[in-house]
Amino acid sequence: MAFSLSLPDRKPHIDDAWLGEHSYWLYKDGVAKSKLMTGIAGSEDRLLLHHKLFTMQGAGIIAFFGFQLHWLKAVSLVYLVLTIMLLFRLQKTTGIFSHKASWPILLLIFISNPLIFEFGFVFRPETMLMFLGLCSYYFLFQSIQQTNRIPYLALLSGVFAGLALSTHLNGAIFIAAGFLLLLVRIKLLPALFFAGGSVIGALLYFYDFRSLVDFSLWYAQLTFIPSNSIELHPLLKPLYHLSAEHMRYFHSPKEIIFSVLLIVTVLGNYKKLWQLQRPLLLYTVFLMVSLAALALNKTSKYLIPLMPYFLMIIVYGIEQLLSADPVRALRRYGWVLSAYFLVSVFYNLQVVQSKHDPGLNRQIREAFAGNESRQMKVLAPMVFIFNEIDHFESVISVMSYGEQQKIDPDLQAENILLKAASQGINLILLRDEDALQFGLEKYSLYEKAGGFRKVFEGDKLIVWSAELNNYPPLVKNSVEDGYNNGLLYYSGAFN
Repeated sequence: MAFSLSLPDRKPHIDDAWLGEHSYWLYKDGVAKSKLMTGIAGSEDRLLLHHKLFTMQGAGIIAFFGFQLHWLKAVSLVYLVLTIMLLFRLQKTTGIFSHKASWPILLLIFISNPLIFEFGFVFRPETMLMFLGLCSYYFLFQSIQQTNRIPYLALLSGVFAGLALSTHLNGAIFIAAGFLLLLVRIKLLPALFFAGGSVIGALLYFYDFRSLVDFSLWYAQLTFIPSNSIELHPLLKPLYHLSAEHMRYFHSPKEIIFSVLLIVTVLGNYKKLWQLQRPLLLYTVFLMVSLAALALNKTSKYLIPLMPYFLMIIVYGIEQLLSADPVRALRRYGWVLSAYFLVSVFYNLQVVQSKHDPGLNRQIREAFAGNESRQMKVLAPMVFIFNEIDHFESVISVMSYGEQQKIDPDLQAENILLKAASQGINLILLRDEDALQFGLEKYSLYEKAGGFRKVFEGDKLIVWSAELNNYPPLVKNSVEDGYNNGLLYYSGAFN
């Protein structure tokens, strides 16, 4: 119910804008690019480092419905529903659950999880990756069970694992986990078929590579921003990433309580899990180790594709005790489940409350750009592109300057303005935290610097205009950037 209430006017996530723009240009120009990230390894002209299969689907949505926030978000929602349907089929196929309460418990834990609650309606590839990975496991499980037959199921499993990689590079974990599981089970011929299927599915990732030179551009875009990790020999880096993997599972209360729930159920049922659910347990461990070694970023949203396997393990453990002794099950798991749902409600209500009104972005455009906007380049927060991308010559994100600042610490104060002027930017729209980051808070209203003039300063919105533009001074609060409507808070790009 709460998840349904959160969907109308859901506030845009930064990734809705970032990844949505890739699909926008793929549809409009036939090439994925990111003008939002102008200055980042040529991504404003051509982007090879993007989520290929996911980007193509976004382009299809834009072709039918236009560049609309809710239609882009709906892509992830569809894959969330498909995952639930496949998970229901899988638990029937494997016979993992027998208690009538197991499936409702699984569904409740799944939908209430803050990561699923948030990213189930964000234009990101994690839910699609979760679905494709689960398809791979569905056929992989059946492949392990079959005997004396051509291992076409292993081939299908490999194809879906390869498609997962074509959706997101983290999809490689499904290739690694599936292949290792078949080797451990001494299924050598199926392992070869699985590997072949993985290659077939993964080939889609290279659909927009025109020559071998493109691999250099791809690598440049992958490594443009220096990593904060220490310099190590390439062979030692996976070990270093493994040592820091706990950060993904214990990042904040919402990850901590879910990790505790998983640990409690595994410790309470590890013998039965090993005896009766060995393929599931091994596959999950292989996924976790592969993710730790391959994914450089320790963000918790990368756990979403692993969620079905965690849930099956958790609910299997609860069912074992629930079937034998319901009172004991309540004592063992009641406290951690109660804590899990309380933490989930706290985070999920924030998502429900936060709403988006694109009219606030339009109001800012009309106030500072007027009828000249289509000939103007604007520097603004990334989510300003909703629904303004078609009303400017180009929208460049403040975030792109922040990323470049990591390489050039001198990109501060007047140097920021000079860089914007060199790129032909006409209008700079900043939040107060952006002004602080770039050292622009020291300038007074109407002060000139670097070819720009500070023309407006509100509670959250700060505007710099190119000196050639002559907009009338605006009084404070004449541009609204948010409002309350009962318990809901509607905002534009500057909240």
